[in-house]
Amino acid sequence: MDPLSALFSSYLDMVTNITYTRVTDMMGTEVTALAVEHKGILIPYSYQIWRIKDDSVCASYADDMATYSKCTIAARNLFSDTCKYLQRAKPNHWKKKKLKNMYCNAAISYQPTIAALQWSHDVPALESARFECNMATAELMGSNDPKLKKKKQKVCSKYRKLQHKANQ
Repeated sequence: MDPLSALFSSYLDMVTNITYTRVTDMMGTEVTALAVEHKGILIPYSYQIWRIKDDSVCASYADDMATYSKCTIAARNLFSDTCKYLQRAKPNHWKKKKLKNMYCNAAISYQPTIAALQWSHDVPALESARFECNMATAELMGSNDPKLKKKKQKVCSKYRKLQHKANQ
């Protein structure tokens, strides 16, 4: 390849890459992943075409419902706080306008997962009766003790009655 063709080819590559990067950046067509710490919680999320992908928000915490819930609530606060901040700032660059629209839309539309997890202290009567019947059955295995047979019949009869009432 002659030097003039090589120079022209390099120039075309450079202009094409700059144009492609600028268009891709303005359109936001590539998925962009972020992780932002807000109020002590790391909030991972992605956006594409200047829109936050709801299913990506806090997705890495999906296995732990309590943490996931805290993260999604913090994410909504992050989106709202960022929107307010960007509304106060004068958007003198196209990217700030896009970001403001993105965060303000997310502040309005994103719905956090709110979970309140706690241990149940009250065991329903049916569950308690089933547990007692299972325990009596296990005690009786390998034994011919008449007291254990009587106990099993009594507790399992109670369980069956409660089960019958529940099914009516």
